[in-house]
Amino acid sequence: MRASPSASEEISRILRGELSTLEVGDAVTALFRERSLVGTVRYLGPVAFAEGEWVGVQVGAGQGVW
Repeated sequence: MRASPSASEEISRILRGELSTLEVGDAVTALFRERSLVGTVRYLGPVAFAEGEWVGVQVGAGQGVW
């Protein structure tokens, strides 16, 4: 597992189309509704409900958004 990149680094990677550098198990910081959530990548790939590649992130206890 690599060290967690900053949120701005992750956004830059996504905008440049570099999602392929993510791996299941990577620690990430995700921005959601102006909050930073620290979590672990658990899924990479297509989903049935939308087009494109998706990233599933498990966030720490108490950080859930649903």
